[in-house]
Amino acid sequence: MAKYMDTPARKIFLTLWRDTGIALVVLYFGLLILNTLLNDFVQVLIPLTGIGWVAAAMIICWLFFKRSTKG
Repeated sequence: MAKYMDTPARKIFLTLWRDTGIALVVLYFGLLILNTLLNDFVQVLIPLTGIGWVAAAMIICWLFFKRSTKG
């Protein structure tokens, strides 16, 4: 099973996964700043909580998978 841990496809997948998580974090903080500037809390906060949870879950999973490959 260990021989499948460092395949090029897995490295590409983890890189894309990490970059998507980082992009969601940037989007989250961008919307948070926009929300603060516009003072319109009701319309923007509902998607903000979902984006924040998804980004946090993606980054935590990426860290877990990255740690599991160090063997």
